[in-house]
This record gives sequence, structure tokens and C-alpha cells, in this order.
Amino acid sequence: MAEADRSVSLACLAPITNIAMALVMEPRIAAKIEQVVFMGGAQREGGNTTPTSGFNVFCDPHAAHVVLSSGVPMVFVNLDVTHQLVMTRERLAAIASIGNKAAATTHAMLTWDHARRLAKYGAGAAGLPVSDLSVIAYLLEPKFFKGRELNVLVELSSGPTLGQTIVDVWGLTDRKPNALWLQTAEADEVFDLLVRVLSDCDDSLPRREISELLDFAGDLVCPRSGPAKRGE
Repeated sequence: MAEADRSVSLACLAPITNIAMALVMEPRIAAKIEQVVFMGGAQREGGNTTPTSGFNVFCDPHAAHVVLSSGVPMVFVNLDVTHQLVMTRERLAAIASIGNKAAATTHAMLTWDHARRLAKYGAGAAGLPVSDLSVIAYLLEPKFFKGRELNVLVELSSGPTLGQTIVDVWGLTDRKPNALWLQTAEADEVFDLLVRVLSDCDDSLPRREISELLDFAGDLVCPRSGPAKRGE
């Protein structure tokens, strides 16, 4: 509460249950939030957890509804735009060529994840989307993305459309816009930004700690006790 009004941006790469609970428990914090940049929602691309819903909304659609209804400025970094950020083999090679530990760690994580997901979604693809990159890229360089202020609703009833984001693209209702719905991303610029950021990292982190980070990241995605279901 000590922060100035509209001074805090929230980068949300997971279901936003905590943000919704905070707004319910202390509504005054809404005035402090400049924007909630949320990796969630889908329209043209369909869902990645059900045919209509993406993982981060499906896990807690009521939380997404609460944040949308709070009046806090919200940016949907949705599957329609994140699926434009494809990590091709050429882009992986550019990361590998940087030569520092941060780049090597990133390359190892991406290579492992690509192999896992290509096996699931079909071998032979030119590459796979790197959705988690998009939220931070937007916060650093919003000019790389374009979208429109639109009205977005979240389907809360049970059934096959639970968690669907309903986007009024053509203004067919009388509902006012309540979110910035991103529609396009300049993929080359986003991946060039990633390469620049990784190139600026130093090699101060000991190799043993990097190995531990890799093990930790692997356990988050695929615990040793068995594979975990998660959003792609």
C-alpha cells in the first residue's frame, strides 16, 4: 500500500488465483497496479488444455474473472500471439553461439523442452512456441506487440467451454473494452531481444549452481516421481 498509484506492473505467467485473492481481500491495492500482463486466453488458436481454454485461465477461470472485473488495466498475452513466437532451430543456434553460461543454460532448457514437446505434438515441425518469453518481452519492449482494447469475458459455467475467453472483436455487444488483447508480435525482434539480454549476462554463477538450476527446472516440468500435467 506504500507504493504510488499505478506504479506496479504484475507479470503473470501462471493462473492468477493469488492476484484475485489479493484484490478481494484488499481492494485498495487495485489503485496501485499499473497493469496486469497475463499470459492467458485464446481465440483463433483454440485452447491448449481443452478445445476452448488455455491452461492459465482453465485452472482458475473465476480468478481471471475477478481480475477482469476489478478495473485494473489488463493485458492478455494470449495463445493467438504467443504461437507466433516460434523457437526455430536457427534461433536455438543463435542462443548456443553466445558462449556464456546463461545462454548455455537457456539453450539446454529449450532443447530439452523442444524434444519433449515435439514428441507430443508431432515431429518435423520447424519449431515450437516459447510462450513464457512473451510476458517479459512485452514489458521490456511493448512496441514489438500490437493489439486492441476489447471486451473479454471468461466462461464460468461447467462444461466443455469452461475457462473460454470470449473476445468481442467486432463490438457486437454493448460491453465496454476491459482489456488489451494482443494480436500480433514481431517475432524476429523478440528473439533478437532475448539474444541481446543473454549476451549481456556475465559468467559469475558457478557451474555447480547452474547444474542445480537445470535439475530444479527439470523437476518442475517433469518430476522424477512421474510426469506432471501442465500447460504447454
